[in-house]
Amino acid sequence: MELKRKIRLHTFFIRYAVWVMIGAAVILAAALLLFSAGIETGWILPANYAEGMLTGRARQIQSAERVTEDLIPDTCRYGVYDREGTYLYGTFEKEEREDAWEIYREGERGKEGYYFRSFYREREVCIVKYRMVSSYTNKFLQQYFPAADWTLIGVTVILFFLYLIWLAKRFGRIISREISSLEQVTENISQQELNFERKSSKVLEIDAVLQSMDQMREALRQSLHRQWNMEQVRREQMAALAHDIKTPLTILRGNAELTLEAEELAEVKEYAEEIREETKTIENYLQVLQEMLLLERNQTTAKTKTKTDLLRFAEKIKKQADTLAKTRQMTVSVREIPENCLENFVLDMEEESIYRAWMNIIANSVEYGKEGGRIRLTVCIEEEQTIFVTEDDGPGFSEEELFRGTEQFYRGDKSRGQRNHYGMGLAIASRFVEQQGGRLCLGNSDAMGGAKVTITIPTKSGR
Repeated sequence: MELKRKIRLHTFFIRYAVWVMIGAAVILAAALLLFSAGIETGWILPANYAEGMLTGRARQIQSAERVTEDLIPDTCRYGVYDREGTYLYGTFEKEEREDAWEIYREGERGKEGYYFRSFYREREVCIVKYRMVSSYTNKFLQQYFPAADWTLIGVTVILFFLYLIWLAKRFGRIISREISSLEQVTENISQQELNFERKSSKVLEIDAVLQSMDQMREALRQSLHRQWNMEQVRREQMAALAHDIKTPLTILRGNAELTLEAEELAEVKEYAEEIREETKTIENYLQVLQEMLLLERNQTTAKTKTKTDLLRFAEKIKKQADTLAKTRQMTVSVREIPENCLENFVLDMEEESIYRAWMNIIANSVEYGKEGGRIRLTVCIEEEQTIFVTEDDGPGFSEEELFRGTEQFYRGDKSRGQRNHYGMGLAIASRFVEQQGGRLCLGNSDAMGGAKVTITIPTKSGR
């Protein structure tokens, strides 16, 4: 009954059903053989035993001077009456005497499972009461188990149920052993103990679940590993920022000391200019730290969507983009698809998150676009989504950047990297968009020749 090879779950239950039928057949056959052997050996009397014995002794009962118990079969009771119905003698109980005479007088053959047979004697009538059931020859068994066939049926049913219980426990242990692998794997995963060998089962469906759980375990292990690596990178970047801040602070202190010692106004201006530049550097570092903290905070803080006038929102973005672009003599244009679609258009979204996401993307275009180049912003309104597109005429994204550009702390192509660039802009933008149920896609613009970043968010909108 043990599983020697892999089977399907329905095959397992078919086996159980087959064993049930085999057991039922064996128990039934054994009961029939036992019953037949009992009849052959005289241990069990057949159902027509009383009828046959009465037929064989009919003349003796009719002609005997007195009907005695040895003339009547052991499984019968009898009573002798005169022609007027007066009970003379016999083995009938008191309550049976009148019933037997009434049945005889009305010419009936039976009542309530009992049969009655009458024998006419000289001035007397002998009425015999019996049942057409198998019985035992043993007096004790006759008294407590009067119907041998029903007793045997009862014993057969009990044996069958006992067999079912044994069989269910047997098959239950097998299936429990297979399921225990699932329980063990689930327990290991819940405890984050992910370095264990893959379990297998001889039941194909359970084995498929174990395989899926193993894939989940591996995915979780890799996810935790990536999370650990990300945390390590974050610590390293924080340490790098702390270290890098020391450099401009040292320069600031040195220039401040030189300013105090300077005798010419030109020298003072030169040192003051260096102080201003290094102050900007410190501001950039602090901005990166702020963005890192902001990203972590927004991952755990739910924002409420509000109705946003899309035309006003686009004008706000354009104004801020122009300010950023002026730092590199770049121009910013905005287009609407379809044309003039923003007029009186209200969008249900979390405005601050989308604003920050889009401005991070625009800042990225300003940083990597051409000096004096162009940036094009597009708002496209479709039936169930709103799309914000940012394109520039810079160098665009490399294949690796297209794949990893939204990863936190990813710094892209080292050849164009900057000392104060820590790979946070697109990562923050992507997280903000995902919080709105949208997605951020990186690509390269055929029209502009540079990078193309698309924000798509599901919208409920109206005029």
